[in-house]
Amino acid sequence: MANERKLLTVSDCKGIIGSLANSQGFYGRLYQHLEENGKWGELAAAARKANCRDSLDLVLFLEQ
Repeated sequence: MANERKLLTVSDCKGIIGSLANSQGFYGRLYQHLEENGKWGELAAAARKANCRDSLDLVLFLEQ
């Protein structure tokens, strides 16, 4: 399908969480944890498994 949105990548996840890190304590701590422990790939894999395709999908996934 031509307008089907792609699943999130590591770079997408890092950008989304990074942009939220400045305004929300949870996302700042999450970003720091993922960065320090090299867990970005695991987060992106879980987001893809949950069919996250944009920032709203990722936020809803993380907030559940």
